[in-house]
Amino acid sequence: MTPLATLRHSLAYSAEASSKITAAYIDELGRNPDNLAGNQAGLETVTPLATLRHSLAYSVEASNKITAAYQDELGRNPDNLAGNQAGLETVTPLATLRHSLAYSAEASSAITVAYQNLLDRNPDNLAGNQTALESGTSLISLRTTLANSSEAAGKIQAIFTGQGFQSLGPAITKEWQDVLVFNQKLSLIKQEAVYAKILAAYNPGDPLPPIGTPIGPFAVIGA
Repeated sequence: MTPLATLRHSLAYSAEASSKITAAYIDELGRNPDNLAGNQAGLETVTPLATLRHSLAYSVEASNKITAAYQDELGRNPDNLAGNQAGLETVTPLATLRHSLAYSAEASSAITVAYQNLLDRNPDNLAGNQTALESGTSLISLRTTLANSSEAAGKIQAIFTGQGFQSLGPAITKEWQDVLVFNQKLSLIKQEAVYAKILAAYNPGDPLPPIGTPIGPFAVIGA
């Protein structure tokens, strides 16, 4: 006969138990267990598989990874962290959560707004950008990449040459791209160029523009 304790030991250290422990970690934390033997020992003695899944889902690590997914893909904190943790425990792996966030209407809108604000157009590959979000590219990183792109540099140049300024040098263009990263709107740079043209045409005796009128980063416009 096989004693019950021996049966519990053989089940806890079986390939099936090992696979289910590993699946729980991957589903809920997105990684392999760091102490598989310890988890198997827990199964053998006091920790049912359901309790393990619960403890993983409500761990600080899971909380941090859910929050990071929302911040990366939607630029905000989760509105129902406990609900997301309950989902991890039952039916929604972390990878599935990241996928659903990346392909949500909210993410689609955030990506589109980033393109419209930074490049003055809609994205040419929305699905590709959503895939990048799902794979770990944050929304902030996407915005920074767009603002520092050659396309953004060309549009900044066009804004100022369109107001009659000479072509900006690479260093000054990069300064305006840094401004674009900060304020995230090409339209505000268009306003800056208009104000700069007004100031460049200013003659002594004319009324000054209102106090606080922006004239560009690092006092370079009109120099």
